[in-house]
Amino acid sequence: MAHLIRRRGMRNPGSRQFGKYRISQPDDALELEADRVADEVLRMPDLAGVNALPQMPAQQYKCAACEAGGAPCPACSLARASAVAPQPGVQLQRQSAGEEEETAPPATPAPSLDQPANIRNLQAHLNLAGAGLDVNGVFDNATIQALEAWQGNKSIPSTGVVDPATMDVILAEMVGFGMQEFAIPLVADAEGLDLSDVVAMRVAWTWETAWPESIDSGIHIDWEGPLREMWVAPWALNSYASLVKVLRRGLSVHQPPPTAAPIRSILTPNAERDAIDQIGRRLADPIAIAALRSIVNATPGSAIDPELVHRLADMQPLGSSNGQLDDATLDFIVTKHRKGRENSVLRLVMDAFDLGSDALVAVMFENKNLRGRKEALAMEFSSDPKKPTVGATPSILYIGPYAFRSLAALVQTIMHELVHVELSAQGINQGSPGTPSRRLHEFLGEATELLGAPQHDAEETLLQDGKRALKYWNLMTRHDRSEQWEMFKEVRRVVLAAYPDIPPSHNLHSRAEKIKNDYEAVMGP
Repeated sequence: MAHLIRRRGMRNPGSRQFGKYRISQPDDALELEADRVADEVLRMPDLAGVNALPQMPAQQYKCAACEAGGAPCPACSLARASAVAPQPGVQLQRQSAGEEEETAPPATPAPSLDQPANIRNLQAHLNLAGAGLDVNGVFDNATIQALEAWQGNKSIPSTGVVDPATMDVILAEMVGFGMQEFAIPLVADAEGLDLSDVVAMRVAWTWETAWPESIDSGIHIDWEGPLREMWVAPWALNSYASLVKVLRRGLSVHQPPPTAAPIRSILTPNAERDAIDQIGRRLADPIAIAALRSIVNATPGSAIDPELVHRLADMQPLGSSNGQLDDATLDFIVTKHRKGRENSVLRLVMDAFDLGSDALVAVMFENKNLRGRKEALAMEFSSDPKKPTVGATPSILYIGPYAFRSLAALVQTIMHELVHVELSAQGINQGSPGTPSRRLHEFLGEATELLGAPQHDAEETLLQDGKRALKYWNLMTRHDRSEQWEMFKEVRRVVLAAYPDIPPSHNLHSRAEKIKNDYEAVMGP
């Protein structure tokens, strides 16, 4: 009995004392048996919550005559005909009397994806099959139901969970659509792999990288400080299992932590607190924070702490060593500290300006294959290249070295390319040069640069972006100009405000004046 109590986690509360009553025949066999049973009961612990005492084995008693004669007579047989068979142990109540029994809520399938970007990726993929989901990055009931329906159509168990069988089919389809770079983080998320120190993930085609390691390893790593850019061999995407194996191999390799130099900056406690708060308001992406820590040579991680702000203050130019991540500091990082850390700088700038956080966009540095473009190339994907892309679909932005000439140039380049992605999601593809859709794309790209990014100097605002925006405006159809008239008026306001900053002595003043006059001449759509 005691071992049952210990096993159920109950305390032994000790024994209670009970009074005992005896009958008047001290030598009676029944009384002796009753005394023996009573003594056993008195020695038993107090069992709070016991449904019933254990039943004693059935016994048969005989009178004195039967004892002498052998077999018991039917008349004096005292056997317990209705005795209950002995029970192996007591049954403990699950709750106190009057207490309602708690019932566990029904189990629901685990999301099996944690990152909102990967959930949006899955939702967009299900939409290619007609799911009609809101691409919101939330693994909600609608997503689970759409996934179950998709699984049923693919003849795999309709679990509503992103399991290996599901990922095998999704991986094969995404590879077929050319979306390999989006399949890799989706697989890593489904498997629970930690990509917190990965700033870029790419498929390594033979014309892109020389593969310093054996191709058999399936993965190559370029290091940006303690952060990694991972190149995955195409054959690794043949199955979910092979890709997981290759990713685990790559993630098992680590760089030794950098040697920490002494911190020179002396921020007051108030300045330190202000810097931590300012960076916390500006950055939300853990990888962007890890990138900033890598750039300033802080210990690896994704914390915004005193070490980070002091090392940032150490790196800042003299006169601005406040440990805060303002635009001047970001410009200094982009122009002076991006070499060999381009993908880290991209993650940092994307987060600081909240660029593409809700879009299915992978942004990565590209130094070779920009198809003649100096700054950037946007590649949008569709399940059917012959049809317009409608709805959110994955896109890759390849950013070239020329875009890193200043913070403003980098932000404007990214914003311009995101316009192409957003318009394509609305079914307005870029089209060939000279087509109405291409002119609309380019005008809105230039307008977004002028209105949303950190401003260049007046010369570039007026003579480059302003000139290009007006050029495409004049080439747009009457319908498109009517639709974008309010946008044009905002562009004109910014361009004309830049004109006074170009003095008459400037060698380009005459060109600036012509552009100003051209803008003023546009009176309506």
